[in-house]
Amino acid sequence: LFLNLMELITEMCELGGDFMADRFTQDVWPRCSRIGGTLIRNSTPSARRKAKGESVQLIEVDGATKVEGPSLNGISERILVSILSSIDRVFSQRELGMRLTNMVPMIGTMFMPVIGDTGVVGDCFVRAMKSILAIDGDSLWRALVHCSKIEVPPAPCIDFISKIPRNELDSLAVSRSKELLVFLYELPEQPV
Repeated sequence: LFLNLMELITEMCELGGDFMADRFTQDVWPRCSRIGGTLIRNSTPSARRKAKGESVQLIEVDGATKVEGPSLNGISERILVSILSSIDRVFSQRELGMRLTNMVPMIGTMFMPVIGDTGVVGDCFVRAMKSILAIDGDSLWRALVHCSKIEVPPAPCIDFISKIPRNELDSLAVSRSKELLVFLYELPEQPV
């Protein structure tokens, strides 16, 4: 029922444009954030291992320690994919996305933990973030730089994109953060 409801609400947002902004902010998002937040908190690799009785596996790769874990499964994955797909489609609507810019920090912060998910949720996160970054790239820049483990140069606007190191041994979260930073820097200048 929730998945069908999200699809219906998303269609209404696409057809209704910025008319749906207040309804999305006041009615849809509070419920989605509560459901999505609970699923994310309960679905971190360590939480999934604890529920399964597995021990945490840390892998040493090129001097860096990273946590390897299973991706989400079942209904939790479908619900998060539905919420992220809705966010992607809503923010793809330029006028509606502009009206929802105040929600960008909340959405980005809430869903940032799934950036390293090896399943479809991580891929949906990247698509949703690209739609959001096309509307407002500034509010998530710092989180993406931190997650990508890139050292910020003294003058970050000058030739920053060429200094992003490419490392095949990067964790999925690091490589996705770098992908989103490259996307952000390749966006054309937009009026404020």
